[in-house]
Amino acid sequence: MLLAHSKNAVFSSSDIDGLISILQYLPIESSGKAIGSIMSMQKATQKSIELGLQLGIIEHEDNQYKLNPSFKDFLSSETYQIRRDIITELYKLDNSFLSEIHLCTPRRITLGSKRVAQILTNAKLTIPLEPCGERWWLEFRWYLRSLKPQDDQKLGDIGDMGERLSMDYEISRLGTSDGIERISVIDGDKPGYDILSFTDKLSLERKRIEVKASTQKLEHAEIYLTWNEYKISKIFGTHEFHLWPDINKPNPEPIIVTSEKLHSFIPEIDDGIHWDKYIIPMRLLAD
Repeated sequence: MLLAHSKNAVFSSSDIDGLISILQYLPIESSGKAIGSIMSMQKATQKSIELGLQLGIIEHEDNQYKLNPSFKDFLSSETYQIRRDIITELYKLDNSFLSEIHLCTPRRITLGSKRVAQILTNAKLTIPLEPCGERWWLEFRWYLRSLKPQDDQKLGDIGDMGERLSMDYEISRLGTSDGIERISVIDGDKPGYDILSFTDKLSLERKRIEVKASTQKLEHAEIYLTWNEYKISKIFGTHEFHLWPDINKPNPEPIIVTSEKLHSFIPEIDDGIHWDKYIIPMRLLAD
């Protein structure tokens, strides 16, 4: 029985419980016991196996499934701790899952989604917290602080996805790729915008585009505007911002915001003073 392995699967609390149940019967060495019979016995689904494969807890070879030897002591912990360990491994691999948990606190887990709220509840990561639950949240915050936005590959991948979507949108809008340049790749960050395009298909007037993408849904997504991006957006000429919230399930078109509208959310400051980054909720710009 060969199961498909999807890195983009959305996992639920029941998928985690199914994985834990399967692991109790899965051998470290390959055996003739079919995974199908284990799944049937434990009433688990294919997604539980997919989760185990994605996290590297389960290995698949020669049409057999077995427990990764490095996880042989995994099941010696109490069930709630196993759930927490699985959540930890998953948020380190899944940007979207990480973003949803980032919205949550032990007191307000519903700031994420119902799915994530249930996952956290079943792992006893809500108020009142036990000492091991407190430790989990501390380690989660430490992990977030360890991610450096300027060189973190995960955030870089999100930006790349947004820019590719904007490039495709501009090519579709103009009916050609001629003259459309991805400046962020060609010239780096210094120019202060990501794409150079045209205002319309019948004009040679240039348009600068800064792309902002997020894995979070519109109501929670934020943009981080650098001083250089802000300064360039005030230069004469057409300049707009493409917003892509929920980048893993993007809309067909970006939310397009003019530089004038964006500037209205930034307070005036004295000459000679500038900030490093300015945060604006996407939902304000989308209204």
